[in-house]
Amino acid sequence: MNNRAIWIVVVVLILCSAYYWVVVDSTRVDTMVNLDTSDKNLKGDVNEAVELWDRLDLRLKGTSKHVATLQDSTRLHYKAYDARIDSIDNAFDKVSFSIEQMNDVLSGRISRLNDDLEALNEEVSSMKRSTNNNFTKLNKTLDAINSDIKKIQAKLVEEFGEED
Repeated sequence: MNNRAIWIVVVVLILCSAYYWVVVDSTRVDTMVNLDTSDKNLKGDVNEAVELWDRLDLRLKGTSKHVATLQDSTRLHYKAYDARIDSIDNAFDKVSFSIEQMNDVLSGRISRLNDDLEALNEEVSSMKRSTNNNFTKLNKTLDAINSDIKKIQAKLVEEFGEED
C-alpha cells in the first residue's frame, strides 16, 4: 500500500502538473503575452507622451526665445523713445530759454521806449510852456504896440485932425 499511495500521489502530481501546464500555464502564457502587448502599447503611449512633452518643451523654448527677442526689441524701442523725448525736451528747453531771452530783451526795449516817451512828453510839455510863454510875450508886445499905435493915432488926430 505504501507503493500504491506513492503511485497515487505521483499520478496526482503528474495530473496536477499536466493540468498546470495545459490549463494554468497556457492561461499564464496568454496573460503574459497580453501583458507584453499591453506593455508595448503602454510603452508606445509613454513614448508618444514623451515625444509630445519634448515637442511642447521645444515650443516653450522657442516661445521663450521669441518673447526674449520681443522684450529686447521693446527695451531698444524704449531707449530710443527716451532718447527722442530727451531730445525733444532739450529742444523745448532751448525754445523756452530763447523765449525768456526775447521776453527780457523786449521788456528792456519797452522800458527804454517808455522812458523815451516820458522824456519826449516832458520835452513837449517844456516846449508847450516855452511856446505859451513866447505867445504870452508876443501878445504883451502886440498889446503894447497896439496901445502905442492908438496913442500915435490919438496924437495924429489931435495934431492934424480927423481924416475920413
